[in-house]
Amino acid sequence: MLLSKQVIDEASEGFRLLFQQGLDSVKAMWQTAAMESPSTGDSETYGWLKSLPGMREWLGDRVVNNLAASDYNIKNRDYELTVSVPRNAFEDDKLGVFRAPFLGLGDSVGRSPDELVWPHLLAGFTTLCHDGKYMFATDHPNGKQTAWSNKGTKKISQTNFEAAYVAMSTLVNENGKPLAIKPTHLFHGPTDRSTVFAIVKSTKLDDLTDNPNLNLVEPVEIPWFAASRAWFLADLSRPYLKPIILQRRKAPQFVMKNSVTDDNVFFQKEFIYGADDRKAVGWSLPQLAYGSTGVDAA
Repeated sequence: MLLSKQVIDEASEGFRLLFQQGLDSVKAMWQTAAMESPSTGDSETYGWLKSLPGMREWLGDRVVNNLAASDYNIKNRDYELTVSVPRNAFEDDKLGVFRAPFLGLGDSVGRSPDELVWPHLLAGFTTLCHDGKYMFATDHPNGKQTAWSNKGTKKISQTNFEAAYVAMSTLVNENGKPLAIKPTHLFHGPTDRSTVFAIVKSTKLDDLTDNPNLNLVEPVEIPWFAASRAWFLADLSRPYLKPIILQRRKAPQFVMKNSVTDDNVFFQKEFIYGADDRKAVGWSLPQLAYGSTGVDAA
């Protein structure tokens, strides 16, 4: 086949469409636990409230809650995935074999947020959130109130699940007012599937009495937890506020070096295609989640 600019452009557009098809077909899971936040610079600083204050009766002057109480910063990072197509494949009209790779390119780019969000949740025992403590810690500050905990170490069990549920549901703000936290989801790995089912999906307990936790939360099995026994409760009832922030500076962009005069074609006989974006993950309010490492016996 004569390698004309029209042939190259038509093939490249086909690759782009395949990439987009693969990207659009991804059934991502990250939106369950993370909220998307737009970014307009190299990084973003989040002036979080120290807590969720709630309304109060207006007596006297307004009480101002400082939205700039924290200088928590999330720095954007660059991500890319690049593939090449041999020049000979164009000349020999063998481009059909690259359908799967370009669908896969889009699929991989679409799954990239999941590959950031879920490992980030697992890392919450060793990464700091806005209050200067690890996301999951036993000593989160709370103004004049007693420090509070959203961390456990035991494997999932009915007793440990109920203790974590109560710990979240009884949280108060720095004024002592209940936060009305209500856990809605339970994130766990494949190893704990049967245990989690027995806790929140089985109609009966082992002693054949009714299960008080039936459908209390929605269990979500996370493939990225395959090597971990960690589990997490989260209140996802507020669509505008979730425990994890996925910060986006630039959406995925399909790019190419497909001119016969490009060095990659001249020297390596390869047309290069790829995708890149800019994004990052960080923490929202720790009150919205409880995490257990699962390293201790149930």
